[in-house]
Amino acid sequence: MRLELVKRSYLNISLCMPSNLIKMFSPRLGSTVAVAILFLIGCSVWQFSLGTDVDSKYKHTDIVIIGGMGDLSKRYLMQGFYSLITKYTTEHNSFTLYPTGRSDPESTEPILSKILDERLTCEEMDGHACKKSKENFISSVNYAQLKTDEHYKIFCDGIKIKWENLMNGKLNVNVEAIFYLSIPSSGYLSAAQYIKNYCRVSHEKWKVKVVLEKPFGLDRQSAKEMGLELSHSFSEEEIYRVDHYLGKTIVREIINFRKQNDHVEALLNRDHVEQVEIFMKETIGVQGRIDFYDQTGVMRDVFQNHLTELLTIIAMEIPQNSSSSVDIKVNKLRLLKQIEPAKMSATLLGQFSEYLKDAEEEQADLEKSKFTPTFAAVMLKVHSPRWDGVPFILAGGKKLDERSGYVRVVFKRNTVCTNNCRDKNLQQLIFYIGHGQLKMPAILMSKSIGQPVWPLGVSDLSSVPKPSELFGQKRDDLFIGIPHRDPTAYTVLIEDLYLGVKDKFIGTSHLLSLWDIWTDVSSSFSKPTPKIYDAGDKDGKLSFRVTSNKLQYTENISDSVTMVTGAASVQNESFGQTPSSFLGNKLITTDPQRLAFRLAEDIAHSIKQTLKRSLSYHIAFSGGKSPIILFETLAQHFADIPWRYVHIWQVDERCVPATDKDSNFGKIEEYLLKYIRLPYFNIHPMPVEVTGKLCSPNDEGLQLYQDMIKDQISDKRFDYIVLGLGADGHTASLFPNNPSLSAIRQFTAFAYGPEDLFEIQRMTLTLPVINKAKQLSVFVTGEGKRQILKDLEDAEGSKDEYPILGVKPDIGNVTWYIDSEALID
Repeated sequence: MRLELVKRSYLNISLCMPSNLIKMFSPRLGSTVAVAILFLIGCSVWQFSLGTDVDSKYKHTDIVIIGGMGDLSKRYLMQGFYSLITKYTTEHNSFTLYPTGRSDPESTEPILSKILDERLTCEEMDGHACKKSKENFISSVNYAQLKTDEHYKIFCDGIKIKWENLMNGKLNVNVEAIFYLSIPSSGYLSAAQYIKNYCRVSHEKWKVKVVLEKPFGLDRQSAKEMGLELSHSFSEEEIYRVDHYLGKTIVREIINFRKQNDHVEALLNRDHVEQVEIFMKETIGVQGRIDFYDQTGVMRDVFQNHLTELLTIIAMEIPQNSSSSVDIKVNKLRLLKQIEPAKMSATLLGQFSEYLKDAEEEQADLEKSKFTPTFAAVMLKVHSPRWDGVPFILAGGKKLDERSGYVRVVFKRNTVCTNNCRDKNLQQLIFYIGHGQLKMPAILMSKSIGQPVWPLGVSDLSSVPKPSELFGQKRDDLFIGIPHRDPTAYTVLIEDLYLGVKDKFIGTSHLLSLWDIWTDVSSSFSKPTPKIYDAGDKDGKLSFRVTSNKLQYTENISDSVTMVTGAASVQNESFGQTPSSFLGNKLITTDPQRLAFRLAEDIAHSIKQTLKRSLSYHIAFSGGKSPIILFETLAQHFADIPWRYVHIWQVDERCVPATDKDSNFGKIEEYLLKYIRLPYFNIHPMPVEVTGKLCSPNDEGLQLYQDMIKDQISDKRFDYIVLGLGADGHTASLFPNNPSLSAIRQFTAFAYGPEDLFEIQRMTLTLPVINKAKQLSVFVTGEGKRQILKDLEDAEGSKDEYPILGVKPDIGNVTWYIDSEALID
């Protein structure tokens, strides 16, 4: 017991005092009393160093690297946290860094000291300043052994004492703890449990952040289960999943470049782009990590994360507020959901020739190792109006000809040349991440496209030596911009972590969407044996071609990788759902993407059949977010609809200008109308703004839309109406117990939703008009609708309680399209 108290007291000293003072006094720690006194002195001195002004605010941050003696920590994390601590330490802001490991302090501390001394580098400092800076940083570093429950308990007890002393004192101090899990993902859950059990403090001024390295699971199911388990210990806001490629300098500039170059952004679409190539090549192998790589392989190592993240940034829609991390995340997630899952038929695999030899030396499972890919090339399709039909070719691996990474957009020949058109055969835009021929990150663009506007912090390459040719084009025919500074990716991400900026970290929904793309090919039990290639692939065995929807290896061609694309046509899948019923009506159910396709397919069929006997077709869409996926599907896959005879109407609209982000018509315009050929006089937005007034109380807009319906639709019956379902049972903008539910002769009405402000109401079609439609569908997506669907099945109420129950077509039929997430119990 006495020895345990001594150990605890000694640790507490280390938490409160700089390590150089501990070393000075440690030989004299001869008794428990002396240790306790020294602990109190240490804490008092430390707190005094912060100052005593009760009106000032202070912040202290403890950084705990679990796995702090591992390769990642040595190579990147120590330097990243050194840069952070050096930049942000002030008299009001302090840090303590705890690299932790499983070994005892006596044997580990000398190794740690050597690592810090040899590996830390100082930017823009002279020798003396650098030496002083490193000494100050090293004094804030304290190693801790974390191997057992008892180790965690002792460690956390010590730092909790420090936190309590800070927060309960006279100083106005905020405390934050960053736990960086630099360990295999198999250890995440146990480490998270330790942190929760021993280090949690319930205090409004105490915050925690937990950082996870990839890989995040082995497939969608394991990632989902891991996320669920972690959620028992930490909230989503507290979890930071790292993909270090998002911190690389040029990757951070892609969105800025796109936003500042309208003439280039206008070319990034299926009309002008031949193909997009996303490559990440490495010259190193995987010696010493065969067991890990047999489990991970190149797919999980770089495709499911780095390469797909690059695809997302180059292909996503740029939000109006490009500085909003929330808007960027929303648009990234939307793009991920538009990517068709990778198929083995569009995948090539390879393995470098020494891999099995390395596996044998490491006594790995050779039967498993022979199927492990160290190289892959995959063609992905993005089913969005902007990119439909453009092949995205992702390739990368180990033991290749060079170390390099880039995103290359190749434009269709002779279609984008606007300036200096002597080189009409090649127009391209390259975001070059680093290394390789240029030896530095850069943005390259064919001069024939026009002069680029460089983002802040990027300027023209001038005095740096120039390769004579890059990516098949003469150096003089390219604009090349290079960044002024190129901090390491981890330095950037660690600073964002400290500041709480999350746009470069991976959220749970984003992670699961990544796995939706890659689970099948990374977990396939019918993988082909990888093609064997020698290190550097000097004989070109990995050369491949893109033909239609396949990738094929090809031998004896001059370039290391050759791609020739054809028109990648959309393949309409056959969806064989077995119809059942809901509330006595026909039910179609599957995943959201296929559900939207099925509904779009049914609408297309209805249009074509109706136009055989009629000169026009009238369809009305409900508002909200759910129809967006339907609009995208119609725009992407149903261009052959004779749109010039189709009239588009609205079921409901908010009383906001058409340019407002909440406008239902704005969504129809953004996701459908801009991509189809539709005469403007066939578009009928609800007139919520008349003579400059929104939803005027004299009902001008209501009467105007009613007259439009009477004039345009001969029998006053819409051919098709697409409805939605609210969580309270409302449909259109007909809310429970709303007077508009009782309208008999009116075609339109004003209504208020339960969440609406008094001055913001809605215009909606009434039930009599809806029920006259020849065909009706109710499109329901999301697990948030599960409860209302259950309530409706059990309901004995009226349309006043659940307005959707008032949808009873006079002559037509109603079909429910409900995604499987909403139906699952």
